[in-house]
Amino acid sequence: MDLMNYSTLRTLSRILTAAPQGRQVGAVLDKVHSWQTTTPHTNSMLIPTLRYEVYESLKADTAALELRYMVSPALHAALHAAEVLDELREGTGCYQPTWDEEPLQMLPEETRERWLDTFERDEDAEDLVMETLAVLMAQTHNYPLSLELTQYLVTYTLAVELSKVQHEAHPRKETVRCIKLAKYLTPWERPHTIDYICHKDGEVFLLDGEIDKGTCEDYLDAIHQAEKSVAHDDLKRYLKDRTAQPCFDFELEKAVHSWLGDEYKRRGVPVE
Repeated sequence: MDLMNYSTLRTLSRILTAAPQGRQVGAVLDKVHSWQTTTPHTNSMLIPTLRYEVYESLKADTAALELRYMVSPALHAALHAAEVLDELREGTGCYQPTWDEEPLQMLPEETRERWLDTFERDEDAEDLVMETLAVLMAQTHNYPLSLELTQYLVTYTLAVELSKVQHEAHPRKETVRCIKLAKYLTPWERPHTIDYICHKDGEVFLLDGEIDKGTCEDYLDAIHQAEKSVAHDDLKRYLKDRTAQPCFDFELEKAVHSWLGDEYKRRGVPVE
């Protein structure tokens, strides 16, 4: 698996979404972080591939729960949105990433808010998918890309509604991992990078201080993992941004303080 191509990235993405907690999860992340330092296109190829695998995983998890009659109206509606999207894709050949990295900022605020709100009826889910696709098509004139961006929103909705289900009721332990990956990978404001998807005790650990929470030592270990593929100034800038967020974990601030030492100034703001 030393050759980086779409097939390999898809296999690695499937390990991240389906493999049980263990050394294999960390090994995959270490490998792609290593590729980041030598192959410029690793991130731009892996992130879209991982998004597709997360979508399929959460869709299957939700379908499994529905077979056991354990879904809320909102989770059922989210699954229906995925089914509508898949029907629109049928016969188009649009089943692979487009490799066009576009954030969701182009969506009108009203449409974004509708995805962030809870919807519980199949009709509302169908209307929202069709409306979003029409808006994106008008802006991009690119049907595969419009389908892909709509998929990101459906994935996010599946993740949000699945996160409301008790962990013990999830069809598999890896559902929690896919939920947090889906939330992290949704490009609301900016593109995301694999560099800050780290690992702890054989499980995915996000260096974001919001979706994932950990101890100071957990964050320090994640920072050292990120250092292998991120330039010092870029990593410092990213951590400054994360510790400026209103909901960040104060343990992350302590870790940044410890990591930067004399470069750190009060209130957790790294010096430019």
